[in-house]
Amino acid sequence: MKNLLLVYLICLSSAVLAQIPTDAIAHWPMDGNAVDQSNNKNDGAMIGGVQTAADRFGNACGALKFDGSTGYLSVPSSVSLKSPVSAYTVAVWVKMEQNPTSPTRKWLTVCCKSDIQMETVNSPQFRVQSMQDDARGYNTVSMNTDFTEPANENLLLGQWFFYVVRYDGVQVNAYIDGKAAFSFAYAKPFTPNDMPLEIGRDVPGGMEFYCGIMDDLRIFDRALSLSEITALYQDKSAKGKTAAVAIECPADITKTAIVGKCGIPVNYLEPTATVDCGTANVQLVAGLASESFFPIGETTVTYRATAAKGSSAECSFKVTVQDNSVPTIQCPASMVVNCDPGACDAVVQYADPTGKGACGDPTLERILGEESGFAFPKGISKQTYRVTDASGKTAECSFTITVKDTEKPTITCPQDLQVEADAGTTGAIVNYDAPEYGDNCPGSILSKLKGPQSGARFPVGASTLTYQVKDAAGLTATCSFVVTVAVTDELGIVCPENKVVSTDPGDCAAIVNFKAATLTGNLKDATVTQTGGLKSGEQFAVGTEEILFTASHPSGKSADCSFAITVKDMEKPKITCPDDMQVQSKAEGTSVSFEPPRYSDNCAGSKLSKLKGLQNGANFPVGATTMTYQVVDAAGNSATCSFTVTVEAAKEEGNLGIRCPSDKVVPADPGDCSVAVGFSAATVTGNLSDAIVAQTGGARSGSRLGIGSHVITYTASHSSGKSAECSFKIKVQDMEEPRITCPNDVHVQAKFQADGANYAFEQPDFADNCPGSKLTQVAGPESGEFFPIGASTLTFEVRDAAGLTANCSFNVHVTAKEPELPTRLGGDSIVFQKDMIKVQSRQVRIYFYDNHDQDGDTVSLNFDGDWLVDHEKILGKKKVLENNHFIDLDISPNKVHYLISKAWNEGRKPTNTLTIEIHDGVSPPKILDLTSNIGKSSAIKLFYKK
Repeated sequence: MKNLLLVYLICLSSAVLAQIPTDAIAHWPMDGNAVDQSNNKNDGAMIGGVQTAADRFGNACGALKFDGSTGYLSVPSSVSLKSPVSAYTVAVWVKMEQNPTSPTRKWLTVCCKSDIQMETVNSPQFRVQSMQDDARGYNTVSMNTDFTEPANENLLLGQWFFYVVRYDGVQVNAYIDGKAAFSFAYAKPFTPNDMPLEIGRDVPGGMEFYCGIMDDLRIFDRALSLSEITALYQDKSAKGKTAAVAIECPADITKTAIVGKCGIPVNYLEPTATVDCGTANVQLVAGLASESFFPIGETTVTYRATAAKGSSAECSFKVTVQDNSVPTIQCPASMVVNCDPGACDAVVQYADPTGKGACGDPTLERILGEESGFAFPKGISKQTYRVTDASGKTAECSFTITVKDTEKPTITCPQDLQVEADAGTTGAIVNYDAPEYGDNCPGSILSKLKGPQSGARFPVGASTLTYQVKDAAGLTATCSFVVTVAVTDELGIVCPENKVVSTDPGDCAAIVNFKAATLTGNLKDATVTQTGGLKSGEQFAVGTEEILFTASHPSGKSADCSFAITVKDMEKPKITCPDDMQVQSKAEGTSVSFEPPRYSDNCAGSKLSKLKGLQNGANFPVGATTMTYQVVDAAGNSATCSFTVTVEAAKEEGNLGIRCPSDKVVPADPGDCSVAVGFSAATVTGNLSDAIVAQTGGARSGSRLGIGSHVITYTASHSSGKSAECSFKIKVQDMEEPRITCPNDVHVQAKFQADGANYAFEQPDFADNCPGSKLTQVAGPESGEFFPIGASTLTFEVRDAAGLTANCSFNVHVTAKEPELPTRLGGDSIVFQKDMIKVQSRQVRIYFYDNHDQDGDTVSLNFDGDWLVDHEKILGKKKVLENNHFIDLDISPNKVHYLISKAWNEGRKPTNTLTIEIHDGVSPPKILDLTSNIGKSSAIKLFYKK
């Protein structure tokens, strides 16, 4: 009896299903060969009677057929094939046939790793074999020759079944079509040997060859789970196997166009196809057929060969028709522009060059420079264009775009400084901050034109310091500040500046607050006392008040200073005219008396004058007479009002009527939600004598009325019993807009690499003369929300109960925190080369290579503090591009990034040179040569403007 020996090998081939194990140490699909698809490359050779056959899915050439007497596969020993020691699994699809050399016995000989010509204990490392003796009615399996077990599997002939044997170190199990077939206990390890693995025969007996078809043999060095075995059984990934097909096209063809025509007829031999199983159909899928008229230029002709079940292969060749004519091209004129405000570049628009060819318009391409609309850096940028006609002939033209920096730099000096002289000296050591400066372009240089250095001893008195900043274009800006050193032991005093304020609303004075004077000099125990004028917080009358302060010291020294506070009356007076009047007259007019206008002011001294109309008590003619009065206060502020006196002709005796004043609308007092309203009484009409008028409803004249409409009613009565009634409305309106005050603009710095910052701001202050105002934010992020880089405008509106509104706005400026560019790296000093490299995309691909002598240079690359390449020998450009050797970088918008090259040697020909090729997928590649020596690293800055 023969032993059943199993091996399990790690397989790295792709699994079709998630449950399919992918760690086989060998996997032979047997697609017409003995090639191993695992990464272990356990390829074998087909020996004797082995030929291709259809697999279990009917795929031609998808399996191997063994003749049962001479055919097997031989696989050389390897580390992976020697790995099964204490566990393994073998899985294979088989379709057994009757073996003529042993008609009553079915030998399922899968694999054996041994060449010993006799059965001894442990002679093979492992063996997978099962035998079914139909004549005797029993089955056997064996593992190493020290043990044999009967089996109950049914090895059928003429049909496919999936056969699996697994060993887990304590038991052997076999499965047919995913179901258990037999099991027995066994607990011995295997002894590895260096013999080849043979598939399809067992070494000791010549009759123990496998007869039939075998497909998809896998070996694992572990025991698979039942779910993994089921997954392998259900795997249909090989269902679409197709026969290999090949096709060969003729060589490329080059012709010259017919004179006067844009092409030529071309004759060529059609491709031929070969296929390992079956036949193939050849079809033209692209290009022109043989003997067709081919146009000038390059035409790709593609043929496809299609074999059984859809497998196909393609080949192509090119037919090039040359044209001897040369195209022409015309570039636009060179341009000179200024940098955009605040930028070191300029967005430039230009027209594309025009090209002409003999046979149609040639193809235009930009081979140097940037496209129209690009932000061109300061300096001269050369733009080169090329046209290419259909035959490949070219013509080029160039023009330049010169961007000039005409924007002056900015500079801000510190505030003036006042210090005291050092005790016992005539000066003082003074440290001050350098001026802040900037420019739209890098390269500005700050220099001091006048004055001592910071940290120097300044003399007593005022020293003027003047600084200048000069940018790379030679443009300059200057600023100055003063450092004053007071003499030691001197006593001085400085008063606030004179100030002018307006009177408080409704008052002829103002509450004024001011700061006290400050001491100068450095005498200890000196005090400041106000010695003249009103105190801060007191009420100041209209006019000018002098405020005096005195500094005194126990030594007897003293100093005085003073300033003036002027209170001006800027409030207009108020004037209220009588209501319109209507009187009757028996003649052509009548004498009319009326109450003069009422007026008031916050200060005394107002004077009333009549600008238009008749005197009070004069004879007014029939009709309407307009009366206009003006009040002017002592400060020259004025206000006017008007009313109308209408004289009507006398009416028939016996009539009683009454006429009320017209409806009126008055505004609320400033700062108040009400107003004191005076009005004239109603007047009797008709000519009944002794008629009287009385107010019978509403508020009295001079009462304070709140916002809204107020109805005033009058009644005329006569002793005869006649009466008449009238009314009018007084509407008090809130016409005073609410007040709102926004915070000052805010400057916030975002964290490094952040796109903005969260910021909580104070709400605006608002008020109104009447209650009910509401504040609404109408633009910008809310307090505490995220503010992006740049300026965000926040706008607020306050709306009062009367619908009046007021607005205010402020800005939150968020600036990006630039990276702190390093000055040293690993002991090297760092030199930033070139200007800022601007890219057009967030995704940048970097190729790095030696574009000069490839003499063993070795570098490391550091991007924003992270090492991306470490101790790498740099290659030539051709090898780098052919092998697709690159690194990808993520460039955040509006932030500066840096790339540092560190040299580890200088090659055989110093210095170390490194070429950086930058691809952003939008603009043409940027190619830079960096020089990095031992102890000095070279770096560039990258920037993407969103």
